[in-house]
Amino acid sequence: MKSNSSDKTIGSYSCACVFDENLRDVAVDPKSMLAACEYLQTKLLNEQDLNSQVRILTQLGSFHRILNNLHEAENCHIQCIELLNKLAADSVRMVAAKIRLAHVYQWQKRFEVSNQIFLDCLLLAEGLSDNGEMKSFALQHQGKNLFDQKKYDEALKHFYEAMMIRARLKRDDLADSSRLALNRVVSLLFPSPSEERQAEILMKTQTPDFVRLVNGKKHSEIAESGRPSCINAVFSFFAQPYKYDTAQTSDVLEFLKNECEQMEEPKKKEVGNVVVFWSRSGEIWNNKKIIVKEMDPSDPNFPYDLVCRVDFRSMCL
Repeated sequence: MKSNSSDKTIGSYSCACVFDENLRDVAVDPKSMLAACEYLQTKLLNEQDLNSQVRILTQLGSFHRILNNLHEAENCHIQCIELLNKLAADSVRMVAAKIRLAHVYQWQKRFEVSNQIFLDCLLLAEGLSDNGEMKSFALQHQGKNLFDQKKYDEALKHFYEAMMIRARLKRDDLADSSRLALNRVVSLLFPSPSEERQAEILMKTQTPDFVRLVNGKKHSEIAESGRPSCINAVFSFFAQPYKYDTAQTSDVLEFLKNECEQMEEPKKKEVGNVVVFWSRSGEIWNNKKIIVKEMDPSDPNFPYDLVCRVDFRSMCL
């Protein structure tokens, strides 16, 4: 898995990065990034302004981390925090600097240190008046910290919350970064069976119709399939004969929760294995595992539509 991360240019040096399958930045051209580090180091030695020094150290520390020069990266970010203290910098800048330092500790696998710093930063970010932007930054990097510790369930929640904040702020570039991380975690938690196995499952008479309706299709394709909303596919799982033409998201959730509470095992377990794909403003925000009875339509950030399918893993047992 690789995806564009950034296309920074420092001086005449390209510092473009991609994310690998471990959600780590990888330099597209390591030699060019190393040359950029040397350029920044020279620039730092000749810089007298403290704020400019902070900006240079921030870049230098990030590039050293990406190049796996972790001791140098740690020193840069520690110096950066010391300068911010001298400048009596605002809380937003201080939290951002601490997150970058914790990110280095994470790469060093010093998780007892990184865990505590990220927790502290999340608490501090809660009190900032930046509409949640720094909180999303802290959530995203804490998610990566948890990912490195193979705490995938916790990482999933952090990436999802970061993505929803960024979507609300209309920061599509950052929301896509969170979505990329979400997809990677989901691929580890809920690996899809082979195409042959999926075809076999879809042929089974006991496989619910809505699985066939939704599996592998986009929201727009489902809307063209003869039913006005993919939400209605969920109803067809519970209600026979099919009796709904349209439905609001909140109506669907209340219906599902009520039906779920009344079910007996193993049917209730099957409902618990429903994977909900969230979409917002017409764009599908992939992959959040959720228990039906925990869905909350009163959440102000709740998405507008739902696309559901049964988790194929439950059918492979």
